[in-house]
Amino acid sequence: MSEKFVHIKELLDLETSKKVKARASFSSGKQSLDDYIQRYAKNGSKNQVGQTHLLIEEEPLKIIGYYTLSTLSVEKSLLAKFTSYPAPEISGMLMARLAIATSEQRKGHGKKLLVHALTKIQRISEDAAVKIVVVDALDQQAKDYYIQFGFIEFDNEPMKLFISIETVNSVLSQV
Repeated sequence: MSEKFVHIKELLDLETSKKVKARASFSSGKQSLDDYIQRYAKNGSKNQVGQTHLLIEEEPLKIIGYYTLSTLSVEKSLLAKFTSYPAPEISGMLMARLAIATSEQRKGHGKKLLVHALTKIQRISEDAAVKIVVVDALDQQAKDYYIQFGFIEFDNEPMKLFISIETVNSVLSQV
């Protein structure tokens, strides 16, 4: 199996050249995640709403999983941990989605995608202000998954989680 990470634009080129609709056949078991990759990721990238990165198998062309990144800022009053932060808002990255094809779940691909995303965010943080990474857990299972990597709950939103860039650096040094 030949796996590689690609941006949504590269996947679109591969779908055209191979005459395969990998997005149409993607199924993660979560309808909202399937709908996004099938219907919205292309325009999200084009319109700078979110950039989707995919782990694919090249032959035959198949999406193993994907995640989407966008920027955000969070009022520091929402996170007690940052009360002494020197600005009214905390800059960050939103990992808006992370999905794995049902046939590929429980094979370590979630960790691969998360580490890839955090590594990309860590690099961005060297050139731009990124203090936190935020995720909106779709369900309790997703929440528990993120917590094992050091994500913690927002003060008043239990399904919204964050991790500081310092913790990201620590997590990445251990994987």
